[in-house]
Amino acid sequence: MSLAIEKREAVQKRRYFGQPLKRMEDPRLVSGQGRYLDDIKLPGMVYASFVRSSYAHALIKKIDKSEALKLPGVLAIFTGGDLADVKDLPTVEESEEAKSTPRPALVIDEARYQGEAIAVVIAKDPYTAEDAAELVQVEYEPLPVVLDVKEAMKPTSPKAHSYVKDNIAYHSVYEAGDIETAFKNADRVITLELVNQRVAPVPLEPRGVLASYDSGSQILTVWVSSQDPHGLRDAIADILGLPQSRVRVIAPDVGGAFGSKISVYPEDVVVCYAAIKLGRPVKWVEKRRENLLTTTHGRGQKQHIEVAVKKDGRILGLKIKIISDSGAYNTPGALDNPTMTTLMAPGVYDIKAYRVEMFSVLTNKVPQDAYRGAGRPEAAYLIERTMNVVARELGLDPVEVSV
Repeated sequence: MSLAIEKREAVQKRRYFGQPLKRMEDPRLVSGQGRYLDDIKLPGMVYASFVRSSYAHALIKKIDKSEALKLPGVLAIFTGGDLADVKDLPTVEESEEAKSTPRPALVIDEARYQGEAIAVVIAKDPYTAEDAAELVQVEYEPLPVVLDVKEAMKPTSPKAHSYVKDNIAYHSVYEAGDIETAFKNADRVITLELVNQRVAPVPLEPRGVLASYDSGSQILTVWVSSQDPHGLRDAIADILGLPQSRVRVIAPDVGGAFGSKISVYPEDVVVCYAAIKLGRPVKWVEKRRENLLTTTHGRGQKQHIEVAVKKDGRILGLKIKIISDSGAYNTPGALDNPTMTTLMAPGVYDIKAYRVEMFSVLTNKVPQDAYRGAGRPEAAYLIERTMNVVARELGLDPVEVSV
């Protein structure tokens, strides 16, 4: 065999595209040797359980910890007032287009979605922590609730936060090409309404966090089921006022995430705070009910589409109105998702005239964030469904619809 042939065969063996690749992690995982968050146990470890709002929107009038503190094995109970010096979680900054919605790690005076964390119990074992959490008495004053995004946009709608003038968390308009001329020259304007319903990601492994603070070295070590350990490290350091060099975040094996474990969550911050205050490792692992209530939801868009067409199926222009259900807080993820839909809605089509108006709207629901594509699937559904409707209305095969 010539040297040239040998070299060519050697190069082909190194190519990855189109070649079957052996998965390196499978033997460890299928033999039960994986290491997930709840597998990690540290000496002196204690457990956290959260007291959560029973209401989608309510003022917190009083929190009575006395009965819970009597339970043997309870070490501490922290409320929002105890974390007064802790910064809020990341939300979108105030601007001409965006509304700021400060988000404390624990509710201080107003709960804005059912399941929002009001207090945390730290106990010697998870069962005692859960029992004590049920003994914490919270006095509520229910407030009006807004759940539908279109209703939320009305001036008369209840407000998701008692202090806001309206529920519009963000509004923007993007336009390219001569949209007015495109619609003027159209043979027909076809309209449709689409819904991308909210979805709960429901990973096999729920969220969890374990934090340990070494007072000697002043290093906080955090094990967390997360897709973004570096971003979480930066956020925890900023929120708790620690140098980044003193915070180490470790992501062990993660049993599913789909975007839902990319956010900075209140529980991440509170568990770290408790570990520092108590000088003991603190662990919290989410229950399935908590997962459905408090882990970010995905999707959540209502889309109104107008498309200017010629009789032969040519698309002249496209107008879109996107109303996104951001949930109770204007978080970066709640804004990134509809923004991505805005940018990607034309899809693979060369649409010359395009206008999209996007609203991100506050409701009394758990915040929205990434889920399997983060705004892109919503865009793909929007444009491909539009093309199919155009074809049906014009009596054409979808492949005949063009731009």
